[in-house]
Amino acid sequence: MEYRLTAPMTREQARQLRCGDTVLFTGTIYTARDAAHKRLVELLDRGELDGEIFRYSHQFAAADRIVIAAPYWDLSFPAQLKIYIENIYATGIVTRYGADGRPEGMCRAEELIYVTTSGGPFDGRFGYGYVKALAEDYFGIPATRLLLAEGLDIRGNDPEAILQKVMAENGLTEA
Repeated sequence: MEYRLTAPMTREQARQLRCGDTVLFTGTIYTARDAAHKRLVELLDRGELDGEIFRYSHQFAAADRIVIAAPYWDLSFPAQLKIYIENIYATGIVTRYGADGRPEGMCRAEELIYVTTSGGPFDGRFGYGYVKALAEDYFGIPATRLLLAEGLDIRGNDPEAILQKVMAENGLTEA
């Protein structure tokens, strides 16, 4: 279906939309990506790292342990996780550059645990591999651990049994 809407869109209009619909907007639409990025770079350049824009960077850097839970979609993780990573990656808070120009992690966490599920076979090179490399090489988190429940959508598999097995193998079941 095709919709012609004037920005800003109402909640009722949003509820009517379905996957595959075509939406043509008129009116003024504001985006902040370029302006927000410019402001972020200016703050970083001045060493002003205490603003609200860095709240999640500080939270991430100060954590004792980090747990990321994301499904395995299309050989990776959802775009929302990538956006989160881009938002917390602030030089001077989670990482810095050493004298040799290489990144040095500044995070307190000793471990990052990556929890994921997969309907079919899992290939860790993409989503988990990316997060593992960031954790160890850029954030300074020395250990990463993968908790994986795969094959949940394969006919004949018992998803609940798969999940229970992963939980038991990782000490996550009640005694």
